[in-house]
Amino acid sequence: MGLISTSRRIPPRIRVDGELRPFENLPALGAANTKQLCYSILTDAQKHRFEESLELSFSFGIKNIARFPGNLFNQRGSVAGVFNDQAKMVLQQSRRTHKN
Repeated sequence: MGLISTSRRIPPRIRVDGELRPFENLPALGAANTKQLCYSILTDAQKHRFEESLELSFSFGIKNIARFPGNLFNQRGSVAGVFNDQAKMVLQQSRRTHKN
């Protein structure tokens, strides 16, 4: 697994073996839902920067687990996002470290 992608009118997708595939049983998101999903992980300052430039590279974290790099951009007048799934690798490394 790797990249997670979301944009309006398309179900969220994940890259598996180099191919973007839709998540099973998830419907396509409308523009408002896509924006809400993407904004839910941003700080107020990040939201402001995104609204000024219509693009944003950032990362968000889960304490003691991992940091996730992400990119938001404007696609056909709506918010879209791409998020990298590096947590799995980091979590596996963390578990190995704590076992020793």
